[in-house]
Amino acid sequence: MFNDTKYSDATVLIHGITLPVHKSIICTQSAYFEKAFQEVFVEGTSGVLTFNDDSGAALWRIFEYLYTGDYSDELPENFEGEVALMTHALSLLTATRRPRVVERPSCIRPRRHVLLRGLESAFYTKA
Repeated sequence: MFNDTKYSDATVLIHGITLPVHKSIICTQSAYFEKAFQEVFVEGTSGVLTFNDDSGAALWRIFEYLYTGDYSDELPENFEGEVALMTHALSLLTATRRPRVVERPSCIRPRRHVLLRGLESAFYTKA
């Protein structure tokens, strides 16, 4: 169902890239998205949630994780420029034996309001 318009009832725009989403999937797993799609907010009435400031690659992977419990190394072409930077950052993280001491660069750090249990450990497992 990830990135599938069938039965989708909302849209996420990540740096202009349209990602069809299903509120029953993303809102049940994230209090942030549950609140964002309430009718008292513009996103709740329009059904469109827009992200322009954060890392598009990181956001894409957060949504992929919500749907699959994992994320792939493949990204839409629009985010390929971020991949080299993320790969370099991941290599720095895995080069040390004490990863807790190394701070993840902000380009790949998901904001705390969308951080999901298990996503951070999946991030380090992939590294």
